[in-house]
Formats: sequence, structure tokens, C-alpha cells
Amino acid sequence: MIDPFSAYVPTTRDLIYIRPAEPEWYLPGIDPICHQRELFMTRGMYLLNEWWVDQHFRVSYDISELASYGVKASVELEEAIYALHETTAPVQKIRDCYIVIGTGATQIINAALYAVSVINCLRHEIQTGSVIPITPLYLTQKSPGYFEIKDAIHLLHPNRIFWVDMEKVGTVKSDQLLEYVTTPNNPNGEIRPTLTNAAYTIHDRVNHWRLFLNEDDSPVNIDTLAEDMISIFSMSKFLSFSGSRVGYAFVKNEKIMLYMRHYIISVSHGLNSDGQFHCLKALEYLLDGHLDDFVETTRNRLQARWEELRSIIGNTPLKLLNEQGPAAWIQTPEKAQNYLLKKYHFIGTYGPEYGSAENHVRINMLSKTTEFNEFIWRLKNL
Repeated sequence: MIDPFSAYVPTTRDLIYIRPAEPEWYLPGIDPICHQRELFMTRGMYLLNEWWVDQHFRVSYDISELASYGVKASVELEEAIYALHETTAPVQKIRDCYIVIGTGATQIINAALYAVSVINCLRHEIQTGSVIPITPLYLTQKSPGYFEIKDAIHLLHPNRIFWVDMEKVGTVKSDQLLEYVTTPNNPNGEIRPTLTNAAYTIHDRVNHWRLFLNEDDSPVNIDTLAEDMISIFSMSKFLSFSGSRVGYAFVKNEKIMLYMRHYIISVSHGLNSDGQFHCLKALEYLLDGHLDDFVETTRNRLQARWEELRSIIGNTPLKLLNEQGPAAWIQTPEKAQNYLLKKYHFIGTYGPEYGSAENHVRINMLSKTTEFNEFIWRLKNL
């Protein structure tokens, strides 16, 4: 039998057309320079998405049903989210909380920042008995962390919220301090408590699911969220439907909830109805007897990837700094960006983006199976 790839010669079209990844894309017989191509191990929920592909899951509807935008979130989606949490983590006290849905977790984060900063100003106004200039709020977060929030406050909340390093929070009054707590943390999966005496806290819990806690899922079975002022989650992340852009938060305080909704209506004048519909249908499918398989299958696949990575990384110059989660946090012998690109030809997300050193890198453990296999091959052979 003639090997159809044995005489492969690139054409002009091949040079300008990016071929989609196929199951065998990284085999040398198909792509002669596959191991030298830049491999992106940055972001994406592909491992979870592969479960949905195996289900042959489809969402369809008549365009007339969702042609208009939604000023408010779908009541059905809100109820499905409550049911999801009550099923996966019965210990959570979320029925006593208001729910706020937004266009992705990023919009929810900014809505929470806006709401807390307004509440902070109003509280100081009441205390003084007169109208006063904006009372600034100071935001802090432990490193490494989701430091995109630092850029967000400069861009979207100027003069209301200022950044303060965790090491300098002692210079700020507690009643003007907001601590942003990501747990499990991005990028290293650390389970984090509140570390300051801040009057305000926002808990980013987009990774607070059993399927991401492949080694130890006890936090999901223990944490009631009772101490959270605001608990932020992402339907896009849990389902892997990142393009749907659906984030949400459980909020204790009614005024904070109202200001968050006011922010969302003001900046986007409504919500993504199509995204809500996709997530609703996916949740209904999971809650109709498929949730355990979705969680356990993806969790086991993620665990298998971690075991494979742990088994070989000791034979490389790299040092693994965590043991579980959707991302591997790795230390390199020198500046990570240059070192990894030169030696292994792959690209990650580097330490400075998380307020950390240049010899740290975040590697996406939820990449496509073909990409992860190629990542492992390069660690073994290059």
C-alpha cells in the first residue's frame, strides 16, 4: 500500500492556509516538522469539550425564540444553576443568596468591583452625615494570582479603586480594603483562605468544582461559602462553553446585588440570550442523569494527565510546583519564555502575568488530547 504522505510536498496554498488540527496532526509522517512547530499550552477548556463531543450533544432552536436580547437573566437558568450547586455540593448555602448573571465571569468581576466601591462610598457618606468626595477603595491579592484584575481597576474603575500589594496592606485602613481571593487559585491551584482583615472580600471560585480538583476534592465537600460576601463562578468554564460567555455570582447583600445588576445593564444593556440558552440546555442534560459521568470522566482524564506529567518531569530541568488543577505551575532554570520556546518549542503563560517571577510558567492541563500528547513527547525527547 502506498503511503499517501510519503511524497508530501508543500504547495503555495499550504503555506498560507492553516490546517485544523486532526487526531494524527503531530505524527511526523503527516507533518514532517511537527515537533518544531510552536505548541500553544496557554488557555482553553478542550478536555471538557471532548466529553460533550462524545455525547454528540446538540443545541438548536428557532431563531424567533431568542432573536431579542434579554434585559434580565433567564429565570430557568438561575434555577438550573441553583440545582447544579445543590447536586454537586449540598453543603453550600446558596439558596439564601441572590444570583447575578453576566456576560462572562469577567463582567461579573467588574460588576462586583463597581458595586463594592459604590457601597464603600455610600457608607462613608452616611458616617459623615454629608456628601463627600469619592472615598477610594484599595484592592489587594496574594501573588501568584489573577493579576488581570490589576489592569481592570486602572481601566474600568479609575479613582475609585487603587491597587495595593499584599505586603503593604498594613498601610491601608481595613474599612477601605478589598481582598480578592481566588480559590482554588489561578495559576497554582492553591486553596486560599482570606489573608487580611479587609472589610470587603470577593471570592473568585471559577475552579471550585470536583472535576478540577483531581487530586483532593475535599474543599468542595467542606466549604459552605458562608463566609463569602460575593462568590463568583463561570458557567462557561464549568461546561467548557467559553464562547457562550455566561458568568454568575452568589451575593449575600441585596444592595450589592442591585448595584451589580445596574452595572451590567449599563455597560451591555442586556445579556447574551443565546449563551444563556446554550448553558441552560447543557445543564438540563447534565441534571437529567449525566452529571456524574461528566464530572468523573473529565476528572479522571485530568488526573491521568497529571500522573503522566509527574512521572516524567523529574527527568527534565523543570520543577513542578503544584499537584492538581486545570493548570500546571512550573519553574524553569532561566527566563521561562525564552527557555521553553528554544528547548521545547512551546508557549505558556508566564510568571509576570500573575505577579510572579520570569522563570515561572503556567501550562494548560485542559488542552486538546493531541496537543497534550505532543507536550509530553517533547518533555521526554527534546
